[in-house]
Amino acid sequence: TEEEILAGAREAFRGGWNKVKLYFMLGLPTETEEDRVAISDLANRISAAYYEEVPKEKRNGRCQITVSTSFFVPKAFTPFQWA
Repeated sequence: TEEEILAGAREAFRGGWNKVKLYFMLGLPTETEEDRVAISDLANRISAAYYEEVPKEKRNGRCQITVSTSFFVPKAFTPFQWA
């Protein structure tokens, strides 16, 4: 869930990390416009979590969030083969 992702990011930030990589699959049959918008919303929430969790004097540079995407390609003999 988003909350689990945020909790993991917060834990990493408390441990001294300042980088997060996110990977998303686009084009799934049930995807909506809201799902795509939620990707940037999540990245923004993670960034905000960094600045909430890490005191200014302990920040090791800025928070770096990398968002990667790939397009869904349905494979034969899977439930999505005709998607």
